[in-house]
Amino acid sequence: NAKIYQCNNTLLETLGYPREEIIGMPVFNLYHEDCHEEASRCFQSFAKTGEAKCNDLKLLKKNGESIEVSLAVVGIKDETGKVVLSRSTWRDISAFKASERSKRKAQEQLIHSNRLASLGTIATGIGHELNNPLQAMILSLINLTDDVREGVEKEDILSELNEISENAQRMADLIDSMRNFVRSEDEI
Repeated sequence: NAKIYQCNNTLLETLGYPREEIIGMPVFNLYHEDCHEEASRCFQSFAKTGEAKCNDLKLLKKNGESIEVSLAVVGIKDETGKVVLSRSTWRDISAFKASERSKRKAQEQLIHSNRLASLGTIATGIGHELNNPLQAMILSLINLTDDVREGVEKEDILSELNEISENAQRMADLIDSMRNFVRSEDEI
């Protein structure tokens, strides 16, 4: 139920409230609903220790916009040591937070670009590894077709079929190796 008893012109200008409207207002009314839980934790800490610092709060402007702030609160005590007032300092960290978000987004884009580049390199290598036995199989099938038309010996035809089978097995082994490579240790 803490209320605002005094404030400086910077707060009034930043939030867009006239002094007469903000004086007497419950402090929690200034916080954006997204941070009520964090503000509550901060105030609980203040209630226990007589001071608190919180970095991830949002104040709500009169026009409905919000600004990101850090808060430092220090209690003012009476002669018995009881906190009777508090002095709060909000620091606008909106630009800093926007910069952090922008930096994080740039890092995520860089990671994504690196993954795509790696995937392209891997795909090229896989394509090459699969293409070699595939081309050998195609050539063997062409030769086998010609051999059958020409009535070539059964042993020669079986040799061609064996070569096709070996190349097919080479491709299957490569695909199995790729599957094993991408599996997590738990799946292996």
